[in-house]
Amino acid sequence: QAKQREQERIAREQAKKETEAKRQAELAAKAKAEEAAKVAREKAKAEEAAKRKAEREAKEKQRQAELAAKQMEEIQKRIAIEEAKKEAEAKRQAERAAKKKAEEAAQIAREKAKAEAAAKRQAEKEAQAKQREQERIAQEQARLKEEKVQREEKIARLIKKAKSELEHNDFSGAKRIARKALNVEDNKEARQLLAVIDKAETTYMKDQEEKKKEAEEKRQEELKTRNKAEEEARQARKEAREKEEAKRRANKIANYLSRANLQLANNRFNQARENVRKALDLDKENKQAKTLLETIDWAEDVYKKQKGLKEENSEKQLQ
Repeated sequence: QAKQREQERIAREQAKKETEAKRQAELAAKAKAEEAAKVAREKAKAEEAAKRKAEREAKEKQRQAELAAKQMEEIQKRIAIEEAKKEAEAKRQAERAAKKKAEEAAQIAREKAKAEAAAKRQAEKEAQAKQREQERIAQEQARLKEEKVQREEKIARLIKKAKSELEHNDFSGAKRIARKALNVEDNKEARQLLAVIDKAETTYMKDQEEKKKEAEEKRQEELKTRNKAEEEARQARKEAREKEEAKRRANKIANYLSRANLQLANNRFNQARENVRKALDLDKENKQAKTLLETIDWAEDVYKKQKGLKEENSEKQLQ
């Protein structure tokens, strides 16, 4: 079918070329006819011109004839060159078609050989892959068997270690190791050991909680007793400080009032009043200080009146 399609394609190309050659010949003939008509028109024009000017007519006629001959010659040459080109192109097309046909046949042969070689290689590759798969399966089975033995040994070691941790009441460590055994492979012994660990931990934690509770109650009682003693000691220290502070304050007040009395006796009323106020700053409700302050105010008034009288008597005597 491919060969038949190729022959049909070549026949179509050949028919196309013949049609093109025919069209080119028609174009050349048409060009030739047009050129002849043009020459005739030019000739008639030349004859008409020759009638008007005799001398120019002969020269023009000769020139036109030479020009027409030259143009005809050029047209014929172009036609010949075009026909030669067409023949050469047709020859090249035929050679190209033959070459292409030969190349296609060679390509088909190469592809066939290549397909056969590929099929052979694929068969060999599949056989090798099958053999490798069988070897891999055998190796995988051996590996799985070896891993199973290793897992069983590892589980036994972990369970032994978890029991040792349980004997030392390290429940978190024992559970962690037992879970490692379960992670290696799900097994009944590890699950049972986890249940035993949980139960032992619950019992142990309950006992520890009781002990802790008793210890906490004892500690709270001791703390209560110690806090009570400390509170009593703080209260005693506070009372002692308050007594000492009251004593110091009373001494200061007595000192201020003593100074105020001495200053009052010397008629230094402002200084006496200042010392009384200092005493009142220490004890605002001190009755002795309040009384003394009133006495200072009264004495100052009396002193001022007596002084005024003396000044009056002195002025009268002077008069």
